[in-house]
Amino acid sequence: MTQNALLAAARELTAIHGILPVAASGKRPMGGRGWNSQPLAARLQLLTTPECTGLGMQCGLVFHPVLGPVDSRILDSDEKDPAKRDAFQQMFMYLLGDNAKRITWRWGRGPACVLFTRGEHHREKYGSIQLLGQGKYAVGWGWHPEVGQYRWPAGDVFSVMPPLLDVKMVEACILAAGRHAGIPMDEKSMLSLTAPEITEAQISMLSAGDLARYREEVAAELARIEAMPEKTGRGTALNRLGLRYGAIARHDAELDGIFQDALARLPGDMGHGDVRDLSRGLDGSKGLAQKQQALWNEQRNAIVASLKPKGAALSGIDLMQEDIPPLRWLVDRFLPQGTVLLIGKPKIGKSYIALEMALSICEGGKFWDEQCHQTGVLLYMLEDGKRRIKQRLKQLRPEGPKFNSTFRIRFATEGPFQVNPDGSGGLLDDIRAHKRDFPDIELVIIDMLKVIRGNVDTRQNDYNAENSLTLPISKLANELEISIFIVHHAKKGEINVDNYEDALSGSNALSGMADSIWFLWRKGDIAYMFAKLRDAEDVEIQLQRKEGELVWNPIEKSEYNTGSMKERVRNVLMAANCELTPRDVAMRLNIDDRIANARLHDLRKEGQIQNPRHSIYCMPGAQSRPEAILSAIMQHGIVVPVTSKLRELHDPEGKWSHLGDADATGFAFLDDVTGVIERAKFADGKHALTTLVVHRLIVERKGVVWFFGPAVNRTLQPLPWAIQYPWSVAR
Repeated sequence: MTQNALLAAARELTAIHGILPVAASGKRPMGGRGWNSQPLAARLQLLTTPECTGLGMQCGLVFHPVLGPVDSRILDSDEKDPAKRDAFQQMFMYLLGDNAKRITWRWGRGPACVLFTRGEHHREKYGSIQLLGQGKYAVGWGWHPEVGQYRWPAGDVFSVMPPLLDVKMVEACILAAGRHAGIPMDEKSMLSLTAPEITEAQISMLSAGDLARYREEVAAELARIEAMPEKTGRGTALNRLGLRYGAIARHDAELDGIFQDALARLPGDMGHGDVRDLSRGLDGSKGLAQKQQALWNEQRNAIVASLKPKGAALSGIDLMQEDIPPLRWLVDRFLPQGTVLLIGKPKIGKSYIALEMALSICEGGKFWDEQCHQTGVLLYMLEDGKRRIKQRLKQLRPEGPKFNSTFRIRFATEGPFQVNPDGSGGLLDDIRAHKRDFPDIELVIIDMLKVIRGNVDTRQNDYNAENSLTLPISKLANELEISIFIVHHAKKGEINVDNYEDALSGSNALSGMADSIWFLWRKGDIAYMFAKLRDAEDVEIQLQRKEGELVWNPIEKSEYNTGSMKERVRNVLMAANCELTPRDVAMRLNIDDRIANARLHDLRKEGQIQNPRHSIYCMPGAQSRPEAILSAIMQHGIVVPVTSKLRELHDPEGKWSHLGDADATGFAFLDDVTGVIERAKFADGKHALTTLVVHRLIVERKGVVWFFGPAVNRTLQPLPWAIQYPWSVAR
C-alpha cells in the first residue's frame, strides 16, 4: 500500500471501528516511548514518513460507533507447524458457529483476525497462540519484513464487521481448538528459571581474555538495553542477560561490579521494573547480586522478629507484609514442598515409583516428563534390605546412578525408626540429624507408613490415633521446609474415583494431614494417577509399563500430560455443543470412564455445565444428544432417500417404513449407521440408536434403519475437517 492508501485506511479504521491506527516500520511500532498513548494526529503524521512501511491496529478498549465500549483484540497464530496451525484455525472457526462468518483473516507470516469482546480477561498467551489485548498491536496492512505484503484473502475488517464475543467463550474455543490441533496451551516463559551453578573447576578453564570479553559484552548489552524505549522488551533482555552471565559474576569481582552499578542506576526496585527483571535473571543463574539481596532480607526479617513480643499472635497486617517465599517444587506439577502421600494397592509398583523419583531428583533430570529440581534425598526403605535396593538401583540405572546430590538410604535394621504422638521414636530425630549433616537434603521418602507407627493409645478413635501419628511428621516438614513423601497401602476393594479418600487405609486424618495425596490404581494394562494438591492445580495422568520396564510412565502423546483434566472435559462439551454422557467424554479424551464422570460431577456442582437428565451433561443452550447423533449420521452421507424399490426389498409388508401417518424419508444399513455414530465419538453406536427410537426419529429392524422427518441440512453444521479456507489453497 502507498502512504496515501495507508493514511486513508487509518482514518477509516478509527471512523468505522474506533480502533486507533499505529504506524509501523517493519513489525515495530513507530513513535518511540509512549507510542500507544499518542494522539490520533501524531499517529497520522507518522504514517506519512518514509520510514513507515505498514499500518497496525491497536488493541484495548475502544468506543465502537455501533457496539459501544468493547475490547478490540487480535487472535494471532505463531504456530510454525502448518498442519497444526490449519487444524487450529479450522476447529476455532467451527466452534464459533455462526460468528465464524464475521471472521476475516489477515496473513503475514501467520494468520491473525480481529475480535471484539466483553468481559475481564488477563491472559494473552496460549503456547504459540496469542489473544492480544491492552497495550499490544498487530500490523494489518503494509509490508512484512520476511514474507512481503500482508494479505487479506477474503476481505478485511472494512468489508466484514468483526464479531462481538464473550471473552471467556473465546478462551474456551482457543483451548479446545488447541487441544484438537495438538498445540500445547500452557503458557510457558521463554526464560529459563534456573541455570546450573558454575563450579571452580569450570571457572578455572576461563582465561583472563575470556573474562575481559564477557565484561565488554555485558557493558555493551547494558548500554543497548538502557537505550531501548519502554515496552519494547527491556525486561526480557535484562532477564536473559542476568541468566547468561550472573553465575560467572559470582566468580569475577569486576563483572559483578558492572552488574551492581547497573542495578544502582536502573529504574525500579527489587519488586518491579528493570531492577527486578535483571535481579531475577541473576537469581536464576545463582548470581551474587541476588544472593546479597537475600542476605539483606534475612537480616532484616531477623531484626523485625526480634522486636516482636514473644508468643503474640500474628496480625493480618504483619502477615500481608511478611516476605513469604513462593511454594517450592521438587518435581514440577507433581511434588511440592510439604507432606505427600502415595496411596496404592500392594504390588502395584509404588516403591519403584518412589525410588525412580528419588534418583531423578538427585540427578536433576526429569520425572514423568516434568523437570526435577536437583536436591539431596534421604530414603527410609523399611520393608526392603540392602541386597534388594542395590538390585533395584542397578535395574533402574544399568550404567550406574549419577549421584549429583546427597543420596542417603536408611534400612529397618539401623532403627528404630518410629513416630510416637510426642514426636519421639527415633525417626524424626534421625531426619533432623541428616538435615543438619547434609543441608542439601530437601526430600525424605518413607516406605512405608505402617512400619513407622509408634505407640498409639488404643483407647483413641481411629481419627485421633492416625492424627497423633501424622501430625508430628507434618510439623517436621514445615519446620525443615522439606518434602516428606510417604508410601501407604490402599484399602481392599476398588478405588472410588468420586471419593478418593475412601481408598485410604486408616481414617481421614491422613488426608487432613497431607499437603498432597497421590492416588494410584490399575485397570488392565493401564494405570491411572490422580494427584490431589492442596495449594496447586490437581493433576491426572494415564500410565503404562512397556515390556521390560519397572516403573509406570505417562503414555506417550497422552492428553493427560497437559493442562487440567476438568478444563479439558469442559472443552470437550464446548467443542461438541451437544449433550454427552460420561462415556462419550471418556472416549473423546481417551480416559477412564470414572475420571470423566468425576470431573463432570465437579463441573456440575460448580455451575459451569448443566445436567438435564441422569448421566447427561452439556453446556447451556447445547443441542440435544439425539439431535446431535442424527446430525452426525446425516452429515456422513450414508442416508439415501427412500424409494419404492427400497421398500419392496427391505419392507415388503410396509411394517417398518411407516410410523403412524408418516412415511420414512431416509434409508441406511444398521452397520453403517452404528459405525458413523461411533466414529463421531458417541458411545456404543447400537445403544445410541435407541435414543432416536425413543424420540420417534427412526425405526430399526432386520439390519435396516428407516429415518422419519425432514432431512438435516448438511451445510448448517459442517464437520471441522470438511471446511476449506483461503490459506488451504496453493499459493
